[in-house]
Amino acid sequence: MSVSDINWAMRQRLPPTPRLLLIILADRANSDTGMLEISIRELSRVTGIKFQDIIYYLEQLQLDNYMIIYDYLETDEVELNKIIGLNFNLDVVWS
Repeated sequence: MSVSDINWAMRQRLPPTPRLLLIILADRANSDTGMLEISIRELSRVTGIKFQDIIYYLEQLQLDNYMIIYDYLETDEVELNKIIGLNFNLDVVWS
């Protein structure tokens, strides 16, 4: 995490919910690589966003090249971890 990573997320022209997700992800990402591992459950707990909505917004953020979801790690039936790489060089408008 670095302040510049969080600032990058805050600068993006996104609706409030995906922007919040991007800020949380930027806060937890490795500043050098942009990589992080996080579960949908943890994102839901931290943000208060419903599980299915988080999946939808992560997919949209990936489609708009803000991130790459490299893998899904199923640790059990209710825990779904994602390995995510953020694109800190991108500044685009939400589609």
